[in-house]
Amino acid sequence: MKLVDRPSRARWLRRWLAGRLRWMRAAGARHPFRAAWLALAAGMLIVLALFSRGAGLTLRQQLFLATATVVLAWLCTWIIFLEHDDPADTSPPAPPPAVQ
Repeated sequence: MKLVDRPSRARWLRRWLAGRLRWMRAAGARHPFRAAWLALAAGMLIVLALFSRGAGLTLRQQLFLATATVVLAWLCTWIIFLEHDDPADTSPPAPPPAVQ
C-alpha cells in the first residue's frame, strides 16, 4: 500500500475547497439576504462567545443571548437590504409653480 504524497493531498484539498467556495458563491448569488444574514450572525455569535466566556452565564442565559443576537443580525440585514432596494429619486425636481 502506497501512501499518498503531500502534493496530491494538497491538490485534493485545493479542489475540495474550490468546490465549496463555488457552491457558497452560487448560494450567495441566489439568496443574497440569507447569505448576508448567515455571515453577520456567524460573526456576531463568534464575538458573543469570545467576550462572554468568563462572565459566568448559565446555559439558558447564553441561549437567550445567542437567539437575541441572531434576531438582531436578521434585523440589521433587513434594514441594509431595505435601504439597498429603495431607489434614490434621480429625477430632476419639478419647477416651482408660476406666480401670477
